[in-house]
Amino acid sequence: MEEHHIPQAVQIRNAHVHNLKNIDVDIPLHQIVGIAGVSGSGKTTLLNCVATIDTVTSGHILVDGRDITGLRSRALAK
Repeated sequence: MEEHHIPQAVQIRNAHVHNLKNIDVDIPLHQIVGIAGVSGSGKTTLLNCVATIDTVTSGHILVDGRDITGLRSRALAK
């Protein structure tokens, strides 16, 4: 049986994409977290970047310290 690593945290450092500029945030996984803001403030963009639906144009997204920015689909699936 294959053991799977369960990530514990997502970190975003100096990310730039669409309407997100210089965002730094730590998101603990397996806990309820709320994201609030006015329309157009980047809530959905932030979630899409973390889910790798969108890619950041600069900065880094780290899952348990591993930079997932720029990984290809096959590497992300692991």
